[in-house]
Amino acid sequence: MSEAWWAENLTAIPVLMFVVYIALSLLSGFLKDRFLFAINISIGLLFFSFTPNSTAKVEETCGDSVTVVQYNLAFENTNLKQFIDYLESTEPDLVVMQEVSPEHGQAFSYLSTLYPHRYGGQPKVGYPSNQLILSRHLLYGMSVFRTPDGQNIIRGIWQPRIGTDIGLIAAHPPSPRSKALWYRRDALIRTAEYLVTSSAVDTNIVIGDFNLSASSPSYKDIFIGYESLPVASWKGTRADIQVPALAMTAIDHFWLNTDVDSGVSLCAREALLEIQGSDHVPVKTRLNL
Repeated sequence: MSEAWWAENLTAIPVLMFVVYIALSLLSGFLKDRFLFAINISIGLLFFSFTPNSTAKVEETCGDSVTVVQYNLAFENTNLKQFIDYLESTEPDLVVMQEVSPEHGQAFSYLSTLYPHRYGGQPKVGYPSNQLILSRHLLYGMSVFRTPDGQNIIRGIWQPRIGTDIGLIAAHPPSPRSKALWYRRDALIRTAEYLVTSSAVDTNIVIGDFNLSASSPSYKDIFIGYESLPVASWKGTRADIQVPALAMTAIDHFWLNTDVDSGVSLCAREALLEIQGSDHVPVKTRLNL
């Protein structure tokens, strides 16, 4: 990964760089410098091409599929009802959440009938790195891998169908607001990559808020060969402000690593822009089995 952590942060929000270069192009036009105008407008349009969409599809119609929803709740979120109502009405198969407080975790106990399988909130488990997993289907072999610097990765097996075992890795690296945090984030990503390689099953998913923009050059250097479909997920502003997808950043990721003969594939992802309460929006993933 790049050593220029500050440069990565600058380019993490493509629409911001687009606005900067469009402003520079207007200034160049005012100064009647055609060469600088052309350069700035070209760079601005390049950054605009990196802005995320709210949806991404491999196939127009998903076949026999399961639905996974991921959501960074934000610790200060007091509007869980809208999200809980969504889960009740759509019944996704797997829900993976970050920034879950004990109070949040208690609120999701209401869904224990719909989601009989849960990892997070139990005695001696707690909420590893403030994560919570709910599932309509069997979770087994669940454990926490603790890194030397105190970060936690949840790992185990998810069985959405009898005979279909999918390795599950859930993580939430820190936001790289300093060089030290940037190193911690990258170290956790590399650890997650290693854990997938040591998995006992052929099909694995890696899911979470990874605090790494899909527009960053570093994104293409991780989980090489995995299937992924980045979509807008982080608003970068207050939770109560509506932000269009192109002004957001794709940092809540889902990677699939599988054998070509498994029949498992990534079908589609969608940012659920209508759900409010956090500076993130939930992301729904359709996985073909």
